Amino acid sequence: MISDTLSDAVREIRGYQQHMPEEYSDLGPQIDAVVKQMDLLRTYLDTPPLRDLEGVKWEPLVRVHMAVLENPYSPEPEKELVRQDLLRLARIADGEQADD
Repeated sequence: MISDTLSDAVREIRGYQQHMPEEYSDLGPQIDAVVKQMDLLRTYLDTPPLRDLEGVKWEPLVRVHMAVLENPYSPEPEKELVRQDLLRLARIADGEQADD
């Protein structure tokens, strides 16, 4: 599957960066941008479709949230905010009132 190929490629890229940092230090920001896009695409491919609730397109929102959580370079405070938002979305999907 493409998602497996992307996962393997990201792991290998990070390995090269870790074991040979001097070779890739000048291209770090560009490599990070490409790896981030690869991770987003992998997450998109690995996320099962979600049903729409009351006309809201949940799938893209959840996929972006999951990409943040799965990215090892996402700051922990950002991950915590995303976790809280996902829990709120789950409560709404279960029919509970939003607590905004």
